[in-house]
Amino acid sequence: MKRWTPLVVLIVLLAAAGVYYYIIVDVQYNALEEFHDFPVPSEAVLDMERTNSKHYIWKKSTGTEVPLSYRIMLKKSGWQRIGGEGQIVFYEKGAHLIHVGFHREYLEIIKQID
Repeated sequence: MKRWTPLVVLIVLLAAAGVYYYIIVDVQYNALEEFHDFPVPSEAVLDMERTNSKHYIWKKSTGTEVPLSYRIMLKKSGWQRIGGEGQIVFYEKGAHLIHVGFHREYLEIIKQID
């Protein structure tokens, strides 16, 4: 039994860390009400705004993939990835479609006009 104790403790700690991360990820994002509550990183700085798009400077954006914490938050918020082309990823929630552009240290969120 003593051999299993460290393994059980490690599994419990990893599970607790995963649950904590899943819960705390909400604090790192704000919902854009005018974009159907699409989450945006709290540390992203608004650079430019148009009628159907917002452009942010975001240091965590590499331009190659969606960061894990952002993917978790999008899924948690009900947004489903439905495709992508290059650095643009398409997300859908109900009848709403959002295009997200990931560039090096830059993030674009574009709302498809209904």
